[in-house]
Amino acid sequence: MTLPDFIIIGAQKSGTTWLAWCLRQHPQLFLASDEIHFFDIDRHFSMGPDWYRKHFTDAKEGQVVGEKTPDYLWNNEKLEIEPKDIAARIHKTLPNAKLIIILRDPVTRAISALNHQIRGGRISPFVPTRKIFLDSAKERWSEFGIMSRGYYRRQIENYYNYFDKSNIKIFFYEDDMIKNPASTLSESCDFLSVSSHRMPKVKKRRPNSGMNSKLGLIINYYVPSSYYLIRPLDLLLPKKTPLQSDRRLMEDMYAHFQDENERLFDLVGRRTDAWRPATGDH
Repeated sequence: MTLPDFIIIGAQKSGTTWLAWCLRQHPQLFLASDEIHFFDIDRHFSMGPDWYRKHFTDAKEGQVVGEKTPDYLWNNEKLEIEPKDIAARIHKTLPNAKLIIILRDPVTRAISALNHQIRGGRISPFVPTRKIFLDSAKERWSEFGIMSRGYYRRQIENYYNYFDKSNIKIFFYEDDMIKNPASTLSESCDFLSVSSHRMPKVKKRRPNSGMNSKLGLIINYYVPSSYYLIRPLDLLLPKKTPLQSDRRLMEDMYAHFQDENERLFDLVGRRTDAWRPATGDH
């Protein structure tokens, strides 16, 4: 049994599922079908490399083996909860692994992540968005990393402490995944040392599923054990519009991330013009 040659480590809500699906079609590549969460969940990590290997038993001889768990990028929160220092764990187990990172505008990523947590019943659908995004009360929701998962510079810097930069491939969601998906797949193949001529047609990206109905969101948060009883009705009711930030809050969020983004661009030697308020917001 083998261990992975590469990992798609994040970021969460940044197109990692799409990239993994496309790479999974390549005959020279094998990706585990599920997110394994070996390095970010203590219970899994304590089971050791042999437990991890079992997820790759279907790989064929000669295939380049990988997995995708986007929570791995969020590696250095100083919290009394998981995750721990994931970069160190990966390097100890897979010192020569290649890592793929996709970075999305941290503002739109945070909004998408909050909607994801509301859909999952982990955060109230009546949450005051400013408190989560910017105010001091956000500590109540720190375990979800709504904002801190967007502090990419400090996360990548930690990986650079363990891995050579040549072993880390960084894409920008807006510039690469959205505008140039075919060339992004080709670059991924080159990075993984497999033939880019054997890639299948690019899968059209689909947005994540929409919100539940307002009733569904309320029941799923306050009485989650009863949600299955109203699910048939929930599917028929009008969907609640995904949570959006108002113009002022969006501007404040972009200002909040500005310095962090600039330091990130300097660190990785590349920048994007996509991470700024839309022209219509001014």
